[in-house]
Amino acid sequence: MIVFSSSGFADEHLFSFCSHKLNKVPQDITCCVITTAAIPDKENNRWVLFTKQYLLGKGILRISYFDFESDPPEELHKYNLIIIAGGNPYSLFYFVKKSHSEPILKTIADSQNIIVGISAGAMLFTSGLHYISEWNRIMGFDSSKDNSIGLADLDGLKVVDMIVFPHYDLFLQKNPRLEEELRRIEDRDGIK
Repeated sequence: MIVFSSSGFADEHLFSFCSHKLNKVPQDITCCVITTAAIPDKENNRWVLFTKQYLLGKGILRISYFDFESDPPEELHKYNLIIIAGGNPYSLFYFVKKSHSEPILKTIADSQNIIVGISAGAMLFTSGLHYISEWNRIMGFDSSKDNSIGLADLDGLKVVDMIVFPHYDLFLQKNPRLEEELRRIEDRDGIK
């Protein structure tokens, strides 16, 4: 099962949902936090640290870090709860593809275990990053260093047939024309 989130465990309902769906007491849940996108700090990223502390506080005691850049993807089968931290989606996609992790992630997504994709982690399971440069332009972000890793294949895993725009509500506050700009892209490209 895949769960998308832009705010991770800052949303109190996320833990309740995951705990209920796993049907396990917290002490029996095995968890990993994937830090590949959380560059440059990875396991020292403030949101990664927040997630670990939050889960420890909820009673999940078996929490590991995982990085597609260095860890064998087969290890993911050990976990009931897999959290893919947000950050740079280009880096995440690049190392998922380089490590040949796509089939394992798809298998886990179809199982009773839960993958929580946070921001860039959510984008991984969609059609991909084809619109991210355009979104950055709309938001006025400097995206010149985003794809410094040189990701050529912008396709996601296509587990779900949708395009995810993380942090939409936050970005709408910063750009009141965001909805209009996104509708223009949808109309232009026939996105429903």
